[in-house]
This record gives sequence, structure tokens and C-alpha cells, in this order.
Amino acid sequence: LLGPKLIELGTIALEQMPLTAVARPHLQVLAEHTHDTIHLGVRDGDDVLYIDKIPGTRGLEMRSRVGHRMPLASTGIGKAMMLDLPPETWSKLLEASHRVLAKVSFKPDHQPDIDTFIQRMTRYSQGGFTFDLEENEASIRCVAAPVRDASGAIVAALSVASTIPYMPSERMEELIPVVQREARAISQELGWRVPQPATRRIKR
Repeated sequence: LLGPKLIELGTIALEQMPLTAVARPHLQVLAEHTHDTIHLGVRDGDDVLYIDKIPGTRGLEMRSRVGHRMPLASTGIGKAMMLDLPPETWSKLLEASHRVLAKVSFKPDHQPDIDTFIQRMTRYSQGGFTFDLEENEASIRCVAAPVRDASGAIVAALSVASTIPYMPSERMEELIPVVQREARAISQELGWRVPQPATRRIKR
């Protein structure tokens, strides 16, 4: 059995591994598989902070960049980091997003109302994924999934994004398990393990 000191050292080593270095090979797998733009982001207050990006190969460009920030509730990658939060927090973050986007000239036309947003987030939370349905940038859609650390907490998220012609609803649904697979792989490298179902003891 591993002793407490060795376990402690292993935890410290995991914490010191740069997230971008761990995630990059998995982002590249997604990029090669989808040919779309791949993002990796972390939460910073009420914003998502993009920490890595692989541009797609379809000749499209998005305004996102490494170091760019956007409200959590307006992006697929941001919503993926909200999945474990209670509905009242979802509402507050959506309101914060609306306030921010009301001040900018590129405000998208597809911002949902609170009831629609809560309904979508409930489905996303149950399924372990999120969509961006032009809520952040006109004509851009994405599929995102959360990345967890050894404690099970969501520490980042990744997404696959493209324009509507390449992201019809059917393809978005097909991409859910693909994105989740790479998000789980990153999570496992960070020490997360798939929860095992509880076994029932048979009384004799």
C-alpha cells in the first residue's frame, strides 16, 4: 500500500503540472478529429479565461484568443464550469452576463431569458456537457465539457466551436461523447477517477 507521505507527494506533483501541458495532446486529438476550433478555459470570478486555443482548419476565425475573457454564462465553455452550481447561482451569473453584454457593441441576438437558461442548464447538468447556441458570438456554436481534478471539482473546461453550417444540431449531439471523452482523459491525468456505483450488501 502507498504510505501517506508518498500519496501527499503525488498530490503535490499533480497540482504542479501545468494544466495546458496536460491538456494539449487531448486538444490536438479533438482538433484533428473535428477540424474545428478547440478552446481550453478556466474560471476567473464570473468570467471564463481562455488559456489555450487551437484554430480550426476550415478557414474560419473567431474573436476568442488566449488571455481573452467572457462572461461564464454566455459561453459553452463557461457554462461547463457552472454545471455543479445551484440554479440560483446560474440565474445570478446569467444576469451578470446580460449586464456585461449590454455594454458592448457586439451583443449577440440569442441571449436566453432566465427560464429558458435554467431549463437548458438542467439538461446540461444531467448530461455532463453544454452548448453555446450563438449566445456569445453571432453564427458560432460550440459543444463543451468540464474537466475535474482529483477531488472531483470542476477546474476547467474544453470546447469544440464552429459556425452554424458546420454545427447543425445533429452534429452537436454527435460531438457530445467525443468532447466528453477528451475532457475525462484530462481529468484522469489530473487524478480524477470515474465514480464507482455503490454495491449493495446482501443480508443473510
